[in-house]
Amino acid sequence: MAQPQPKPTLQEHARQLAAAFHVRLIESDQVLPEEAFAVPHRRLVLCATVRERMTYAIALHELGHVVAPLGNVRALTAGDPAKLSRDEEDAAWAWARHHALEWAPEMEALAQWAEGSYADPTAAAPADPAPAPAPAHIDWSKWK
Repeated sequence: MAQPQPKPTLQEHARQLAAAFHVRLIESDQVLPEEAFAVPHRRLVLCATVRERMTYAIALHELGHVVAPLGNVRALTAGDPAKLSRDEEDAAWAWARHHALEWAPEMEALAQWAEGSYADPTAAAPADPAPAPAPAHIDWSKWK
């Protein structure tokens, strides 16, 4: 009898989804989570390294912009840019929820905030679940 496969890590799963949908997923420690973006016509996503649930949710959301049927409506039609953005965001988050291994409350809070920010651009972002690391000190004296 075959042994069941172990559940992949969140990072492995994001990478598996990208490969399955033929999307280049580029993760980098140089990218902040809020700087993630998709380039649908290049089938490319650039995001922070997937290390925990929030970066996983963001990576899946950006994948949704590439592969969800309405994730990149602007490429298909013209219209009200604000409405298209809301539709694209809703489609990308729906795709992320559907394909995620797990969908935790903090992931849903992030999605709800992001979707709501298109209705109310002044909405405050949810609190960062982990403090950002302090920036490294640069010794500029070496470069004189």
